[in-house]
Amino acid sequence: MGEAEERRRLAVVFDANVIIASLVKESGLNRFIVTLTPIIYPSYYPEILRKEVLEHIQVIAQKAGRPENEISVALESILESILEYLREVGSRELSQIIEASIRYVEDEADSLYVATYMLSPLT
Repeated sequence: MGEAEERRRLAVVFDANVIIASLVKESGLNRFIVTLTPIIYPSYYPEILRKEVLEHIQVIAQKAGRPENEISVALESILESILEYLREVGSRELSQIIEASIRYVEDEADSLYVATYMLSPLT
């Protein structure tokens, strides 16, 4: 299988931890991953991701040593720059297969990410 064919078979699902890490350290590997991966591979995220990150803005700001409004702007900037490459998977879609995805995770909260992957057209 060639490299181009392999790329078409891979899908990436972004979770809140990667987005949060990219906000805490703007020059780190996670920022690189978050901004470039969606350009290279089909990428998805569950609808709840944005809410989950926003719930932690205060902690992210403290860890980053930045004001909360700056972190919010950075989050929107990151999402805007990659939004055209990402597909949001809605909660309604996820609820249809969430029970099937639970068996693949230890933490039930992570089942949303597995379900998002299961709904990608590459699986």
